Amino acid sequence: MINPEFFLITTLVGFFAMMNPAGNLKVFTKLVEHHQKDPIKQIALKSVMYSFIIIAVVTLFGKYIFEFLFISIYAFRVAGGILVTVIGFQLLHGKIAKSHAPLPIKRKNRSDNWLALSPLAIPMLSGPGTILLAVNFSTLYREDIHILVILVGLALNCIFCYVLFISAEKILHKLGEDTVDVISRLMGLIIAFMGVEMLISGILEISKNLQS
Repeated sequence: MINPEFFLITTLVGFFAMMNPAGNLKVFTKLVEHHQKDPIKQIALKSVMYSFIIIAVVTLFGKYIFEFLFISIYAFRVAGGILVTVIGFQLLHGKIAKSHAPLPIKRKNRSDNWLALSPLAIPMLSGPGTILLAVNFSTLYREDIHILVILVGLALNCIFCYVLFISAEKILHKLGEDTVDVISRLMGLIIAFMGVEMLISGILEISKNLQS
């Protein structure tokens, strides 16, 4: 059984890289540029709460959803590994991953609640890549302690995202956009490695099944 402390570090790094709060700071500030300080805090809080709920549900029930759809976990890891690797390479080249990028928003009559849900929670924080990562973690290590560790790692990342979002302007001012872009590219490198690992794992599992 994998050490829970080591697994917590893995989930923390994985979720942080995929949620990429540093890379999303510019997008967040653009979305809330016409809001006052208190509403911005509420939007940031609701966005991370929605994200936690979505990813927690996927973590707890993702395996059963795939079984219901007759999708093998091996096929999931191969397809998911490809998608995660593509997301990583997009970030590595200084681009926002298309699957996590918000669509153009018409702000007229758009509530803060809806803004927190879409595009902040979906697809920016809890997009396809984050969902795939959560399911991969929960199917690799199925013991209760590991599921708890995944949820703790997710919760800590959501708290960190909230802190970064409400301090977005200060962070961008102090670090500069270039530094934030470098951090985002580093996250892309980590994501690409994780995607390749998922892909190799899926291929090896399929190969073992065919040989048996």
